[in-house]
Amino acid sequence: MNNESTHNEIPEADDNSRYAAVRFPDFAGDQPAATDNKKISLSALSDVTAEVRGEIGRTSILLSDLLRLRAGCVVKLDKPVGAKSDLVINSKIIAHGDIAADQRGVSIKITELV
Repeated sequence: MNNESTHNEIPEADDNSRYAAVRFPDFAGDQPAATDNKKISLSALSDVTAEVRGEIGRTSILLSDLLRLRAGCVVKLDKPVGAKSDLVINSKIIAHGDIAADQRGVSIKITELV
């Protein structure tokens, strides 16, 4: 066997190797995709809970500075005052909006879906 390997070739394990080559069967085309024969209704997902975050900005901070943080310290973020905030689900930005505040708390008024 030569030392050049192509995409389909799997090198054989030698007697000194702790690992052996493994060949997996080709599953492509054996079974239809889940959506081929079934219609999935979004109503089935109506009871699923997703964590939603409102993000007003980000920053990087040295660990030594982080350890010195106390009440009253100000941490500068990467967005200016008045900039759009991000609505984030599962680490993915899904919308931008304006921060709104009232006696009930802080919220994001969506201005753009991403």
